[in-house]
Amino acid sequence: MRREVLIETLISGIISAKKASEPLRVGVDGVDAAGKAVLADELGAAGRKAGLSVLRASIDCVALRTALLDPLKPGRAPSNSTRGRS
Repeated sequence: MRREVLIETLISGIISAKKASEPLRVGVDGVDAAGKAVLADELGAAGRKAGLSVLRASIDCVALRTALLDPLKPGRAPSNSTRGRS
């Protein structure tokens, strides 16, 4: 399968799974140097092209889960409390 077809297929599945009232998180996991960052970049670009609002984040530390993923759980209101922190 060509890379472009793979990305289009993945984005179609993502769009199908997206509920209008909730954020959708897509995770890319794998071994070191497998191309996860490249795939995530390509998915982000394709999602934007398809009209999705995309936030591309990399998480290398489990502690960041609390700051980036937990606030997006269904039923929780987004918070600005983590903005501006480095």
